Amino acid sequence: MDAPDKETADKVHAEAHGHVANEMIAVDLSAVEAFLGRIQDPPSAKTMPIDDSAFRAIMFTDMVACIPILTRIGVSLASLYDASSS
Repeated sequence: MDAPDKETADKVHAEAHGHVANEMIAVDLSAVEAFLGRIQDPPSAKTMPIDDSAFRAIMFTDMVACIPILTRIGVSLASLYDASSS
């Protein structure tokens, strides 16, 4: 959601559905567009079909205790490095 400030965003949400966000994090629009792709349809969308996917994938990797786990299952760090550099 794009709003000039937190108070305006809270007001819009409250009027729309009666709820307000528990927490808001301000982000730069260029960072959002870089991650998610375009936010608005291009002007040409009125006359030409949009030919890009709406799907996005988010991958989360939890690295807690990865070295002991890899060691336990017999994977060496050197083999991981060799695989990633090829």
